[in-house]
Amino acid sequence: MFKGPIFIVGRPRSGTKLLRTILSQHSKISIPFWESSFIPHLADPVSKFGDLSVPENFNSFFQFISKVEFFKMIKKVHYILI
Repeated sequence: MFKGPIFIVGRPRSGTKLLRTILSQHSKISIPFWESSFIPHLADPVSKFGDLSVPENFNSFFQFISKVEFFKMIKKVHYILI
C-alpha cells in the first residue's frame, strides 16, 4: 500500500485546486489548505546538499526543510486531525 506523500504540481489556473478538493474527499488522503508556492524558492538552497541518495546529505536536507514554516503548519494540523 502506498504511504508516501502526494504532490500536486501545476501552473496557476490549471485545475490543481479542483484536484486537491477531489482527492481530499478520500478518507485516507489529507491535503493541507496551504499552497506550497515556496518550493521553487528552495531550488538553490537544496542544491547545496548534493546527492540526496547519500544518507548524510538527505539527513542534512531533511533538517533544513523541516524548519520551513509550511511543514511546521502541516505538523500542527496533523496532530489536530489525529
